[in-house]
Amino acid sequence: MLKNKDLLKASYKFHSFDVFDTCLIRTCGKPRIVFYLMALELYGEDAPEVLIYDFVNARINAEKKALAALKSSSREDVSIQEIYASLNAGILESFGLERLIQLELSLEEKVLRPIQSTRSAIDFLHNQGKSVCYISDMYLPANFIKKQLVEHGFWKEGDKLYVSNEVGLTKDSGALFELIAQKENVGFKEWFHCGDDKKNDHLVPKRKGISTKLLRQVQYTRYELEWIKSATLSDNPLQGVLMAGIARTIRLCSENSAITDMVSDVIAPLFVPFVAGVLEDAHKRGINKIYFLARDAYIFLQIAKMFSANYPDIQFSYLYGSRRTFYLAGIDQGTKEEFRRIMGGAVGRTPVQMMRRINIDVHLLNDGLDAFAIDQSFYDQKLNEGNVELFLDLLTHKNVLPEILQEARKQREIARDYFDQEGMLDKDSSIAIVDLGWTRTCQKSINSILGDKQVFGYYFGVFKDRLLPDEAGEYMAGFFPEEIIWSARVDRSLNSGFVAVAEQVFAMTTHGSTIAYKKKNDKVYPEFDTKENSGRYAQEYIDKLYENIVFFAKEYATFHWLMTNAKSAITSCGLNSLYLFIEKPKRRETIIFDKFKVGNNLNDNEKIITHLSPRILFQFLKSKFDSNEKPSGLLWIQGSVAYTFGQAGLQVFHLARKLKDWLSK
Repeated sequence: MLKNKDLLKASYKFHSFDVFDTCLIRTCGKPRIVFYLMALELYGEDAPEVLIYDFVNARINAEKKALAALKSSSREDVSIQEIYASLNAGILESFGLERLIQLELSLEEKVLRPIQSTRSAIDFLHNQGKSVCYISDMYLPANFIKKQLVEHGFWKEGDKLYVSNEVGLTKDSGALFELIAQKENVGFKEWFHCGDDKKNDHLVPKRKGISTKLLRQVQYTRYELEWIKSATLSDNPLQGVLMAGIARTIRLCSENSAITDMVSDVIAPLFVPFVAGVLEDAHKRGINKIYFLARDAYIFLQIAKMFSANYPDIQFSYLYGSRRTFYLAGIDQGTKEEFRRIMGGAVGRTPVQMMRRINIDVHLLNDGLDAFAIDQSFYDQKLNEGNVELFLDLLTHKNVLPEILQEARKQREIARDYFDQEGMLDKDSSIAIVDLGWTRTCQKSINSILGDKQVFGYYFGVFKDRLLPDEAGEYMAGFFPEEIIWSARVDRSLNSGFVAVAEQVFAMTTHGSTIAYKKKNDKVYPEFDTKENSGRYAQEYIDKLYENIVFFAKEYATFHWLMTNAKSAITSCGLNSLYLFIEKPKRRETIIFDKFKVGNNLNDNEKIITHLSPRILFQFLKSKFDSNEKPSGLLWIQGSVAYTFGQAGLQVFHLARKLKDWLSK
């Protein structure tokens, strides 16, 4: 990272900066991706791939031909005009030289963004009354490059720009540095240069005595490199490169933060393509109203707003609700199977907590206690596989069920009034809901409340234990655990206790869960529970989360090709990152979570990570071998290990798990 103190040595009288990947970065990633984008623009996204690849090949070869023909001892680089003059004759005849040049320049302008840390450093120099020199080995015109530096806030009157193709010399040979020293009357010992290229911006100038700063943060992260690698094995090789380019842009064009890095590399590649796929599918189905369910889908709504210009016929709404407002209201007959579904996840919780989930006082069950020879102490006992059945029998007992169904009718009536108020019953609407996941019980409940009007469901992900279309309505999901190539990674990622993190941290909002609806003056209002995570840190996290997820979505929307090929981006990029993040977190990443708890406010909120004593870690590792219950407080064990012991501890953990897997074979 470039720091102001690096710039202030008294011996420095001259400061220079590389341009591309130092001041300006391309959202598409690598420079040659611009050529792919040109081909897609010229031939259309449905064109045979041979046309796309042949154009890219011709553009690359034209540069080589121009250099071979024009390079000499006094001229080391060529211009964009000279490159296109060397292009394949058939392509030139089809599109024309000027059109091709202008298309490349317009696409370059479209994908260029400012690197925040470099701009801050240059602002600092300008505020000290110093001018800056920009140096680039580049075929693009100097006036074009200067225009970008001006528009992105780098250029100030008095600054200089040297571009290799216009002066005929390059940084690569060192001759451009010598020319600048002569023209600017500056000694090498008085010069500070900053850039990202190890040879041209560091080794070459350093050999001449110029002080240098090599920018390393512009390199791709481990997540982004994984996407690029997976792209080479997929049917959509451009996808991983574009996604990596966008993520790198978010990181470098924003304030340096572990939260920003996590959003750009883990959360956004999961959520942004999912929403793009939802809107594309909804458009094809003729859906004209989409309801994003509170709270998990609030983040999806913010992403969708960035795509709304492409889908003017679809109306977005935010629907307040939760298990507590939907589940009991959606009960049809009060069968044991219905209660089994809405009481999912009861093991480990008490009847008091589970009745709170459906907004009923647990003492409503009192009339059924005698039938099972139990007393009220049962209400505070943690449910297990054995007594869950007893709890369900109690709920459906003839002395208890009528009162529960009466309460269900009250909740259904006010929920339906709320749905009507929000336009869900409009006759001319074709509606869908969007939710994070997982069992589709909410969709079943909503459709039951609506009656004849049914909603289509969009889910980021679903569990194996989910309701099928004939049980809950038609739906689509961003990914399915049965997808063979991803099943092992999905199972390990989502069965690690991390679902709660996705719901309450990845999709964190500023309001609590909806606990009830209240009617006042013929209008229905939602009532909210307290938030699981609040305070200044939580607010700072939320601000960065939404600022950067929206930034990512806005950049994603600029590539139409990504908008129409969203599905594989979730699997090849998003799930790859999720797996890597959960299984092999860096300590810097885990610190984000050390102040957060999850648990749906059922009085059992649990820390996501905790500082592990050697005793607790030993107990956990022992439990992996002898099948004992793991110690409490280890929701994300890999995160806690990395948080406490760093990468060395994580390596020991994975070795122990591999040994356990080997011994169990």
